[in-house]
Amino acid sequence: MGSNESRNTIPRRDVLATIAGATILTGASKTGLAQDNNESSAENESSDGGGNETTSDVGGGAEEVITGPDGDLVFEPDSLEIAPGTTVRWVWDSDNHNVAPTEQPEGSEWEGYTDIENTGFEYEYTFEVEGDYHYVCEPHVSAGMEGDITVDPSAAQGGGGGGPAQTVPDAAWTLIIATVSGMIAVLSLTYAFVRYGVR
Repeated sequence: MGSNESRNTIPRRDVLATIAGATILTGASKTGLAQDNNESSAENESSDGGGNETTSDVGGGAEEVITGPDGDLVFEPDSLEIAPGTTVRWVWDSDNHNVAPTEQPEGSEWEGYTDIENTGFEYEYTFEVEGDYHYVCEPHVSAGMEGDITVDPSAAQGGGGGGPAQTVPDAAWTLIIATVSGMIAVLSLTYAFVRYGVR
């Protein structure tokens, strides 16, 4: 074997050690990812918001309804689909409004807020009983100032379209980074095999 040939090859033992190291690194990343997922799940279950005693995955969110936005005789939004345990807050943006229930499921004790209030007032209620709710602003019902709420366990946590957008979980980023790192390691080894060979 000439001196050039020995300089352009990598000992088989070094290649195998590198492959073993990459395999151990990938395995450790996946183990860490699984532990992160388990810890995140445990934290989410134990930190159910709003002082509720339930550990259910639904409810505990919040929604906001603007009452008379910019002086318009509407509730905005005028319909919500929420999970049980979600709190809805009505915020008065103009004067002379109330929130008066006209229909609700059996077993619900929602009384609404029937006093007439003005800009800046807020009222909230946590909906627990499943079903359909209908409410109106009594002074402006003839103008069509009405709203609907559906309480359904299949609704996303935090209710209808007003909640924050879902972000990519940290565990998913960890998986992406581990996968990309593994691909780079494999490509580097492949390049080394092709470029220098193995003796």
